[in-house]
Amino acid sequence: MDAIKTTIIGIGGAGGNIVGSVCGALKGKNLPSEFAILNTDVQALGALTKRHGLDPAIAQQIGKRSTGGLGAGSIPEIGMAAAKEDIGLIRSLVAGRDLVMVVVGEGGGTGSGAAPILMHEARAAGALTIGWLVMPFTCEGAKRNKIAKTAQKAAEKEADSFVVVANDVVGDLVFKDAMENINSTIGQGIEVMIQVLLDPSLINLDFADFRTVLKGGGRALFSYASFDGEKRAERVSDNLLKFSLQPATNARKVHQSIVFIRGGSDMRRDEIEGVSSAIQRRLDENALILMGVSVGDEKGPLDAVFFGTMAEKNI
Repeated sequence: MDAIKTTIIGIGGAGGNIVGSVCGALKGKNLPSEFAILNTDVQALGALTKRHGLDPAIAQQIGKRSTGGLGAGSIPEIGMAAAKEDIGLIRSLVAGRDLVMVVVGEGGGTGSGAAPILMHEARAAGALTIGWLVMPFTCEGAKRNKIAKTAQKAAEKEADSFVVVANDVVGDLVFKDAMENINSTIGQGIEVMIQVLLDPSLINLDFADFRTVLKGGGRALFSYASFDGEKRAERVSDNLLKFSLQPATNARKVHQSIVFIRGGSDMRRDEIEGVSSAIQRRLDENALILMGVSVGDEKGPLDAVFFGTMAEKNI
């Protein structure tokens, strides 16, 4: 098979900020993945590209006629109208892609209204479609949370698999640190997933494995952990299985999963086995676990990604 064609799309303010962070972090790594940020708010797009040092071509305005270059005013119907207005642009972004990941902050207007349309078009084009749905803080009010839940249900119907992240999981962290923690964790997970698909590994996971786990997978559990120093394998295992972005979850409900372990030249066999064994003990004994391992040329931290889906499938 030719090189996997992947596109990562952030839509709305929150989704755009996360994808902007990922794109900025990957600029020097020459990974053949495309990025796009869609928003109705022209000012927000300009500020985002400047903040992350991005090529302005990555940031695309939608709904010029619908919004006049402003935001959608927390009205999903306006975000939906903006997406339909520029459906040609959306279709061009997903055409011919093998994998499309859509990142959206639910509860506002642009992302809540436009994301389901974007996901629908991606799947219609034949792409494996994964949604990352970031829910608002409870303190943002009942109205915004109601919008978010409605938007979540609409997005769930369109994505093959979807990860739901509640902002409330950050607890008592300083607000700026809390937001950066969520953005960083999602961003690191996306980065590693891209590298899993595009870089050769010691124990390889290919796109067929991803499709097995994620195609029609429904709600998903996602976790990422990275540590160096003493007992790093134990620390990675402990933190990976806390599912810090989705604490109110039951790993026993996972039916299929992808686990990717990455380390430097000093990574030991017992560390790989330790992380793998910890995951196997946590999941149902009948769960499918597909594992990949990558070893770098230099010493480095041990990190791991877990992506497990809940839908029962005949595999």
